[in-house]
Amino acid sequence: TTEVQFLPLVGAPDDKANILARSLSDAAANQRVVIRPAADGRATLRLKGYFSTFEDGGDSVLVYVWDVLDENDQRIHRIQGQERFATSGGDAWAGVDKSIFDKVAAATLQEARAFQAGTG
Repeated sequence: TTEVQFLPLVGAPDDKANILARSLSDAAANQRVVIRPAADGRATLRLKGYFSTFEDGGDSVLVYVWDVLDENDQRIHRIQGQERFATSGGDAWAGVDKSIFDKVAAATLQEARAFQAGTG
């Protein structure tokens, strides 16, 4: 079983971070990944996420980077990607919805599982 722990996000507004948390929870259930709360000690995979958005040619792009940290908080792997979506009214974050975060969550956990399988 893959066990992950998510550290506080950087760059995402709180309301979007809450939606991402739901997407990660759904994806974890689908992929048989256990998300360990921070209060329960350290998981073998700890992910620190960095998020940003920008506009690009009439669309918006959500960029995400997860640093996979070891027990000493050193980066041992990086998961990154982006999702392009329709811009809604000038604020790129406004267009980021659960369907976009569902894609991010699925890809993130899939890569985390593959990384752990390769190292463990």
